[in-house]
Amino acid sequence: MIGYEAYMEKHPQVARKKADSLREAGGLFLKDGRVVLPRNSNWEDTLVVDARKLDCGCSVYRTKKACPHVAAVIGMIEDNGGIIPVTDGKLHVQECLEQFTRPVRHLSDYQWMYRSFIAQVCPFTENLSLEDKQQFILEVAHVLNDPQLMDIFYSICEKCFREFSWPLRQEKIIVPLYKKRQEYRWAVVAILEKGHSIFTKEQEKTIVQEIAQDDALAVRFLPRLVSEYSSFFSREQLVAYLKSQKTEKLPSFILSDILHRMMEEPPLCEEYLGIIENVKNKNYLDLKYSDIKKLTKAGYGDRMNTIVELLVSQIRHFGDYNGVINCIPPGMFLPAWKKRISKKTSGKNCYWNHVLSEYEIVIDFRENPDADPDQYDLDTLGLDALEAILSAGSGRKKEVCNVLRKHYRAAIKGGNRAAARKALMILARGGDTITSKYVSDETTYERNGDDLVYLTAVGIHFDTLQKIAPELKRMENLHAAGQNE
Repeated sequence: MIGYEAYMEKHPQVARKKADSLREAGGLFLKDGRVVLPRNSNWEDTLVVDARKLDCGCSVYRTKKACPHVAAVIGMIEDNGGIIPVTDGKLHVQECLEQFTRPVRHLSDYQWMYRSFIAQVCPFTENLSLEDKQQFILEVAHVLNDPQLMDIFYSICEKCFREFSWPLRQEKIIVPLYKKRQEYRWAVVAILEKGHSIFTKEQEKTIVQEIAQDDALAVRFLPRLVSEYSSFFSREQLVAYLKSQKTEKLPSFILSDILHRMMEEPPLCEEYLGIIENVKNKNYLDLKYSDIKKLTKAGYGDRMNTIVELLVSQIRHFGDYNGVINCIPPGMFLPAWKKRISKKTSGKNCYWNHVLSEYEIVIDFRENPDADPDQYDLDTLGLDALEAILSAGSGRKKEVCNVLRKHYRAAIKGGNRAAARKALMILARGGDTITSKYVSDETTYERNGDDLVYLTAVGIHFDTLQKIAPELKRMENLHAAGQNE
């Protein structure tokens, strides 16, 4: 093999200063003759040199057929008496772990140490035996079993398990750590916290149950486990946790689940209200109507303004509207609804489009005595909104009926029987005289038994039967004589 000085003389373009620095720092010599070196000055970015072929994967070598990395490897072999050394993997891993036991000035230093550790250790994890892999995880857990180092421990496990081909044998690799779970509790919880646990479901259950059954452990580890395992902890433990923590750190869907648990039998109404009052951003909470109904029945109406405003702001369709109306105390809907409408139409919130949706118009005219039909272009409204305006007894009955007639004629022309019937029903309800004409119009409306039953029901229900009775009688006779077949 060529000597270090000979190589440098043969390739004068190689940076001697960098080669000397790399040679002094040393590399990791693997059994197959590969050498892992830092690409530049630190171990966060590494490359591999073939010590036998003396080639390198760096861009400098590919361009000039020579580089400081190869020169450094030649120098290190020369320092070893011309024999390619082999790094003791176990001793090397232990030395790398020791860096985590040294005090650091800033927690961010640990992140640099992690990247350096991974770069130097992963090459040795490829061909470990099962026993060595198990021992490696235990050694890492032993050193990093610390609340400050939990993220580093999990990241090391995740990275090294890829080298272990862990999906095939993960359960066996993790068994020793599971058995020592009480000794290395922080390390074990670090794996559970990320939601991508390598433990089996039964092992997870055992670990979390042991923590939940000890109030002192629950106080310590619940903040780490609440997002994935809140169901394992008692309601009292969860309440104590939420009182001591900033709730905005908790995903809204988890917080919503915890709130729902508060209202299981027997309901903890005070605790439920206390949690909601402590939530900074309530807009994303998913409150259950059944829980609100329990609050209402328990007599907490005077403390439910915030809840009612939240529920009303979250109405997105008639199902939501009916759910809210049925669970809140009487008289609380309208103030909250007016507040919602004011926010939407005032233009102060850029996320609103300042235009009420069809269902909002319907609700507004059902609930709000101050709803103003003059602010709408009736020709742009659908049947539900027109019916709501008509039912509210506004002074625009004639205009509404004219638009309903347009809907009816368009539905008949388009063959939409359901829409035609609905428009006709609303016209009948409004006592519009045109109803009888439409019923008798042979060219636009089929005369059959279904229509007869339907229109009779409309007439009875909306007290307009007297107006359309003559035509209904004629339809009945024709139908009985089979002339509508």
